[in-house]
Amino acid sequence: MIIEAPRIKKAFLAKIETLLGSNGYSTKTIDRFNYTRDSNFRSTIKAYYNKTEAAPDLIVWPKNTEQVQKLVKLAIRHRVPIVPFGGGSGVSGGTIAVKGGMIIDMKRMHRILKLDTKNLLVTAQAGMLGKILEDELQRQGYTLGHFPSSILCASLGGYLAARSAGQQSSRYGKIEDMVREMEVVTGRGEIVNTRDVSNTSGMDLNQIFVGSEGTLCLFTTATLKIYPLPETQNFQSVRFKNMRTAIEAIRRIMQLGIKPSVVRLYDKLDSLLLLSTKSPSRKKRDDLTDILSKLIKYQSLKTALAMPQFLSALVHAVSTGCVVIFVFEGHKRIVKEEERLVMEISKNMGGETLGPDPAKHWMENRYRVSYEASPLFYHGLFTDTIEVAGTWDVLPVLYKEMIKSLSQHALIMAHLSHVYMDGGSFYFTFVAPLTGSKKTEILYDKIWDKAMKLVQKLGGVISHHHGIGRLKMKHMATEWGNGAEIYLKLKHYYDPYGIMNPGKLYSADKKIMEKAA
Repeated sequence: MIIEAPRIKKAFLAKIETLLGSNGYSTKTIDRFNYTRDSNFRSTIKAYYNKTEAAPDLIVWPKNTEQVQKLVKLAIRHRVPIVPFGGGSGVSGGTIAVKGGMIIDMKRMHRILKLDTKNLLVTAQAGMLGKILEDELQRQGYTLGHFPSSILCASLGGYLAARSAGQQSSRYGKIEDMVREMEVVTGRGEIVNTRDVSNTSGMDLNQIFVGSEGTLCLFTTATLKIYPLPETQNFQSVRFKNMRTAIEAIRRIMQLGIKPSVVRLYDKLDSLLLLSTKSPSRKKRDDLTDILSKLIKYQSLKTALAMPQFLSALVHAVSTGCVVIFVFEGHKRIVKEEERLVMEISKNMGGETLGPDPAKHWMENRYRVSYEASPLFYHGLFTDTIEVAGTWDVLPVLYKEMIKSLSQHALIMAHLSHVYMDGGSFYFTFVAPLTGSKKTEILYDKIWDKAMKLVQKLGGVISHHHGIGRLKMKHMATEWGNGAEIYLKLKHYYDPYGIMNPGKLYSADKKIMEKAA
């Protein structure tokens, strides 16, 4: 791997050192190398073959909003690109410095500034990691209710940048539902304070900045609503004969106004993996299921993936069914009634009760999945997850067509992991063999391109909470349609010098930007 020398003038570095001190920035090769990627698996494929993404010219670590503002003003003066950085947990290439420049790592801004227990609000700095924020709230008897798989290494600013969703979003909502006020530094070098939308009227400035992925601003602080810790937590699991029936059962549950904190539907292959774990409730499996379970080991899987369509057909012959896990939490009497209604609806739809153990096992291990991809790479395989969303009429056909289309290229499994009254979000996980740097990247891009076009054709949306970054950027013109013009006008206003996270979210040439102006 070759990291080119930084392209930063000494006069600029001198001003950075005056502002932050000698320990507040770095141009060292090892540090710049460590910021050449986020958690996007295309970058992981490159790393596997000893290749690297673009490197920043320097990394800075501000301690407060005033320093962030001064850094942006310096960048404007010297026309240095800026890339905001939180925990590096993003999976869409959103923090890669495609044009070099300065990464502003926010992790030294990591404190809770205010806990308002009367109004149930918390104000925290954007560099605070999600797990630390949640742990501190729980020590005080509260919860944010935001539990993404990346909670151990994702920051509050990252949550806001990508419109993050936690695993319990069915009850608590996504991050954009939680945010009340924010302080941001725009690409104009201005500090903007939004107001609590419950205390004002008209346009909601919070929603202009949330989801902008560093292309309009850097988040410095945010005020979010919180909840008292739930009194109780109950678990249940149900098996349905197929995905269509399970999806319909979940639709009826959600549209009745019931709000389980977790609803996760696994297709046949994902259910097989769920029930083949050390969950104490797992039942003895039939011969075909046992054969398939043994097949899904690293070396055997690599061989089998030479014929992904055959492997997918074998999966559908398995009698595991499709498992849904439920978690209910809150007041004991409300939880008891919610659980009763859910189980009644499930039974009427032909669901078989599996008891609490699969759901409990998932809860105890729910963050592990984000760290289980490494062994696949060590054994010559690569993987990724495609998270998309749709309304209830779209979801059954979306699942069917995505499995049919993508199984020509890789082993595909899916689960429905975020559900609401109007629809939900599917995760499609694919696994394929590594076949050399160029061929693997071509296959990876082909799978993603095919998936995005199919989702848009079927009326779904290409992201629910992972963001766009570089990965899905070329599909945003179709995704936004005429709405792109609004974004471009905002971009021109809040980033008139074009320095904020270039090459992310939306691709616009100079002519389009000039028109937006």
